[in-house]
Amino acid sequence: DISSNPHALHHLQTACERAKHTLSSATQTSIDIDSLFDGIDFYTSLTHLTSENLLHSNHLSLSLPIPTILR
Repeated sequence: DISSNPHALHHLQTACERAKHTLSSATQTSIDIDSLFDGIDFYTSLTHLTSENLLHSNHLSLSLPIPTILR
């Protein structure tokens, strides 16, 4: 469970914030973190539409951190 690892959460949050910034001026981006947690690599591709759908489907605002939304 990644929520018990503050170091991994920090890496994920930083990468998500970078992706959110990229999506403000682009239509797609990716998040790629080597060995995020217990030696497991994390990769995902996001489009602007995908990120908006995540936010709307969970009734969340952009002010919430993306790792919270992804849980």
